[in-house]
Amino acid sequence: MQANDEKSRLQACYEELNLLENLDLVLDLPLLEYTYFKAGGPADLACFPHTETSLLACLKTARKHELPITILGKGSNVLVADRGVRGVVILLRENYAQVRQEGDLWVAQAGAPLYEVGALLAREGLAGGEFLAGIPGSAGGATYMNAGAYEGVIADLVQKVSFINEDLEIQTLNNEQCAFSYRHSYFTDHPGVISEIYFTGQPGRREDIYSKIFEIQKRRREAQPLEMPSGGSSFKRPQGAYAAKLIADSGLKGKRWGQVGVSAKHSGFIVNYGGASASEIYAVFQRVRQHVHEVTGFNLEMEVKRIGEWK
Repeated sequence: MQANDEKSRLQACYEELNLLENLDLVLDLPLLEYTYFKAGGPADLACFPHTETSLLACLKTARKHELPITILGKGSNVLVADRGVRGVVILLRENYAQVRQEGDLWVAQAGAPLYEVGALLAREGLAGGEFLAGIPGSAGGATYMNAGAYEGVIADLVQKVSFINEDLEIQTLNNEQCAFSYRHSYFTDHPGVISEIYFTGQPGRREDIYSKIFEIQKRRREAQPLEMPSGGSSFKRPQGAYAAKLIADSGLKGKRWGQVGVSAKHSGFIVNYGGASASEIYAVFQRVRQHVHEVTGFNLEMEVKRIGEWK
């Protein structure tokens, strides 16, 4: 009975949303191709809003029908359960990726690719965003977790954020209110959805900016397994150490279990050699954590987020 009730609520939600403009819907959408790990099951109802109005309508309608809501960006640091994701999955990707200028700030919808934001700042002669060339994923996801690489973090560029809060109200937070810290922000602690991010940089010489971007891209190609499906950096940096070094020192660099393993190119990455399930990938995360703890005493914390219906 409970399953039938959930199915009827899902259908009612679909029919109501299907009447709206600037919104694409797909029932039972396989999410395997929407994550960097290339693993995971389907979304009961996938919503692709194009505007803040249609995004807000998705949230309100899903809540009206008492359906769980999951937000998914470019899928660069998530692992979707093999059973999939129940309820409504709102995807903020190419459909929600417009960038516009407001005064001296650049405003990116949450689904805008980070490399595009970095490229735009470079064209405008604004320094500080060069490191974005080394981070996969979207502006919203990066802001949510204060992503960073090559001595740069998103907090250095964000001026303010448009956020749909738990009461489904749109509020604007400035940089200080975002409470950025290492892989953390206000948004990791408060329910809601990042809608738009206001960026800027520091004036600089375009030649220097592009030179730094090219150097970061080169370092990334040489050091990271970009040719393999992975979730990006697998573990957070523990205090006083580096996850990749701890894993390598524990003898796990290049270690493989079936179709999943620790990259031989960069031990901070767990990679899918092809066809691995999400459960198999997660099992390797657990193996690595346990072995590193036994050898070094450090407890690694996953940087990759698990979403969906896990056992």
